[in-house]
Amino acid sequence: MSINLSNIAVTEFDAMVKAEYQAQGWMLRDTVRVKDNITGKTVKFPVMGRGIATSKIPQDDVTPMNVNYSFKTGILTNWNAAEYSDIFDEQEVNIDDKRELASCIAFALGRRSDQLVIDANSGSGTTKSVAIGTSNMTYAKFLEAESLLNYDGVPRNERTLIMSTAAERSLLADDKFINNDYIKNNVLNKNGLHGQTVLDTRIIVIPEMSDVGGLPGTIGGARKCYMYHKQALGLGVGINFKTEINYIPNKTSWLVNGIYKAIGIAIDPLGIVEINIDESK
Repeated sequence: MSINLSNIAVTEFDAMVKAEYQAQGWMLRDTVRVKDNITGKTVKFPVMGRGIATSKIPQDDVTPMNVNYSFKTGILTNWNAAEYSDIFDEQEVNIDDKRELASCIAFALGRRSDQLVIDANSGSGTTKSVAIGTSNMTYAKFLEAESLLNYDGVPRNERTLIMSTAAERSLLADDKFINNDYIKNNVLNKNGLHGQTVLDTRIIVIPEMSDVGGLPGTIGGARKCYMYHKQALGLGVGINFKTEINYIPNKTSWLVNGIYKAIGIAIDPLGIVEINIDESK
């Protein structure tokens, strides 16, 4: 058996992983600010303070707003999705075997990308919080989170709510959320609430992801969900993703590795609300 794999074969597999990556999609990548192709180890997102317009008469000099200008900095982290495989041992191999491995790598990298955004939310230090009370997710909690963002003038478009499957179940049982007498959006469809937009807020339902972290809290117990504006969070990406395939003699197999280098950053905590729920309710 030859231990050399042609560049064509490597390129074809890399393209297959990319296709699977795009097909499965990143749930949270387009809900935050993204900086791609970062060179070096760090990424910086600018933070602009508020400016105040002042009155002026013709003979007055212009008064600068003296807006505070700073940066939020994050250190990029390397992530790997590696697996040993012998599917490259044969010159002709079932394409489904390659696609299955490509899908596995793509899914692992996609989940890690989503977790970086979740971690940025949980580590944001936001002071905006909806109390857990004695309930799961409710329409009242949804409105309270919206109100907390509205109070500080956070733009009403480009908002996202990330919540658990138990929170989705609870909202689907809340008549005020699904009844057209209360809300114009018809949120009941084959996809449930995932991907739906209510009051200009897009809802993303996060599956069980305890192996990589998931939403903070305990499955079936106290859990944290988040509502945030796109400009409040950033995702810095150094290596969007690429694949490497190397033959490892002592394993007599190929090591197929997906590589991703990125970091999630909370840019403006004022644009983030923590929603506490009790999944047991």
